Amino acid sequence: EELAEIALQYAFALACVEGELGPGKRIQELRTGQHADRAFEHLEKGCDFYERGEFSEAAREFSRAARLGCPEAQVNLGNMYSSNELGTPNIKKAVYCYKSAIRKGTPLTAANAASNLAITYKNLGKKRLYFFWMKRAAALGDEDAEKIVETSE
Repeated sequence: EELAEIALQYAFALACVEGELGPGKRIQELRTGQHADRAFEHLEKGCDFYERGEFSEAAREFSRAARLGCPEAQVNLGNMYSSNELGTPNIKKAVYCYKSAIRKGTPLTAANAASNLAITYKNLGKKRLYFFWMKRAAALGDEDAEKIVETSE
């Protein structure tokens, strides 16, 4: 079951990066939940806008998907808030998005969010929080985070 979820996440990432909607439709079929279809549509649109460099439109679509409970969109939105893609970074909103994705996401999505949250704290010079969230990412299966944790101990 965990391998199926990893394959699902990989297919989604590939579909988003390559702009191919075929794999995305398969992922949509595998998702469950009341608003999954609508959330995925917004997530997919957000990826399309993001690839074209239309960041405010991407953020709008990711926000819609996040409100429908899509943790992948929450990670994407957190990434946008922590960068300068929407103007001045909004770390408070980024942290909220990442933590929400950690609570609601699959282990793979949660690990990604925890790792991104750790990096956000590292960039702020908050070493203790950086290591806390990096350890959490490692515990959730992020191999890069595992290596960082191993070398820091």
